[in-house]
Amino acid sequence: MQGLPEADIVVRTLIHVLDPSLEQRDVCLRAQRARYKARRFGLRQCDEHDALVRVEPLSSIAVTERLSLSMISVSWSDSRSGRYTEQIWCRSRARAPAVCALTGCAIQRGDPVFRPRASDVCLSANRQRMILAASVGASRA
Repeated sequence: MQGLPEADIVVRTLIHVLDPSLEQRDVCLRAQRARYKARRFGLRQCDEHDALVRVEPLSSIAVTERLSLSMISVSWSDSRSGRYTEQIWCRSRARAPAVCALTGCAIQRGDPVFRPRASDVCLSANRQRMILAASVGASRA
């Protein structure tokens, strides 16, 4: 009689795998949506300690051209995110505190910044980085 409860557990597990309950489907769907949004909008989930400890790679960044008041062309190269020549960056507002990739100055939430242009087809590796708009105006004046 010892084999019967174990067989019952195996059968129940198999049934749950083959035909998940509505509750399990909702959990999976929510997790899938969260992963999609994180990938789509470039959001990372990390604690503040990781952000402080993380050391950024040495990068070569140059604003090559100011295309308009809201767009610039940037040449970007670093060991982790690769090389982007003539990458288009658009003006927006900082959604979170950060550090300017060009000057190293602090960026506060709401400051005008330039960010790499988002695309549905390709997510650039440097999509989290920002350049303070005031530093672009000063360097290109």
